[in-house]
Amino acid sequence: MRASDKTVDERWGTFDIFRTEEAAAAGAVAEAAARKLRSVFGDLPGLLAARVHMDLGGTVVVCRGQWASPVSGSEGDPPVLPLREIAEMPGVRTMTSLGGIPADGLKGPDAGRPPGIAVIATRHLADRESADAALKLLSATGDWKRRFPGFISAVPYVSSDGTLFVNYPTWVDEAAYRAWMADPRIAPAKAEVAQLDVSSPEFLTCRVTADIGAA
Repeated sequence: MRASDKTVDERWGTFDIFRTEEAAAAGAVAEAAARKLRSVFGDLPGLLAARVHMDLGGTVVVCRGQWASPVSGSEGDPPVLPLREIAEMPGVRTMTSLGGIPADGLKGPDAGRPPGIAVIATRHLADRESADAALKLLSATGDWKRRFPGFISAVPYVSSDGTLFVNYPTWVDEAAYRAWMADPRIAPAKAEVAQLDVSSPEFLTCRVTADIGAA
């Protein structure tokens, strides 16, 4: 059974992004990452759940980790999924790791259902004040989103200094996502939050390929 975003007491979230040369390499990376995460789940302190995604273009794999604590180890290092060996696989061009503290987000009418589509929306902001403004905008535009058919949830993650903002919305399937993106109410909200960006944001639209952990 796939994990729900609201079934665990998450204190920290990580996103490992693998960019590959072609679809065949990405498929191999996604399968290897899922096998690795299943093999180590239960042995990593604080790991509550993990999820593997592949972008709709077929060349990017994203592994999300949900953690019970923002630190691990004796030196207080941020927790990491054990995926460095995946970065050495043939066809992998780069690996980027992101992390942040989950903040209050949005819950849709299909909360609790397994996701089919997720977006990893990464924004680079100036400071904590800008991150707080982005969170307020997310909440202010949430009324219609909370009632949108097929919408599961949106979980925002913010780095400790506020300069990294990763929003993680999910939908039950691609049809629900496409309907959401076609809604005219999306554009004004996107324009407002874009004013906070200090560099170009990145949006990865992905299919969920594996869930490990919480039921």
